[in-house]
Amino acid sequence: FMQNVAAELGGAIYMSSTANYNVSGKLVSNIIVNTTLDENARPWTPIGLYNSYRSYCGDFDGNGYTISGLYFKDAEASGVGLFGYTDYNYRVKNVGIENCYFEGKDYVGGLFGYASTEISNCFVGKDVTVIGEGNIDYEAIIKEKASDIHLEPFEKEFKIRYRVDGALYEMAPHP
Repeated sequence: FMQNVAAELGGAIYMSSTANYNVSGKLVSNIIVNTTLDENARPWTPIGLYNSYRSYCGDFDGNGYTISGLYFKDAEASGVGLFGYTDYNYRVKNVGIENCYFEGKDYVGGLFGYASTEISNCFVGKDVTVIGEGNIDYEAIIKEKASDIHLEPFEKEFKIRYRVDGALYEMAPHP
């Protein structure tokens, strides 16, 4: 599975795995997957598949690099973004995306569709289109210069909180 991700990212990612199938990755350069984002673009498969309950289990360090040109369009898909579905107890850090197109049904975001992981120093840059129900407004959080984002699933609700200058704020719930 992760070897496919490494191949899709043009070999600019170093992947390592452990005996219990956890996989960690580290970018070693900026990546451009597609230069144009239309029906002829090479489609992106999100890292971690929400619909098949195959979450990404591992640490991912973008090393400050940017991934651009990701294209995903499926109006029935859930868990869409660079990462479609991430698991608890892991970290994603120091990575950004720009010039990307993501369209799905729900849990659609630029960096993350559905995230249960620790996120730090990640960003959504220019020209990222996100279309779907229940989108998280990452742009608003980024404009506030949040130091971290907390995605908190509970049995009957889902809370989104973010920290700015030490204070924790909660976003309005999504439909």
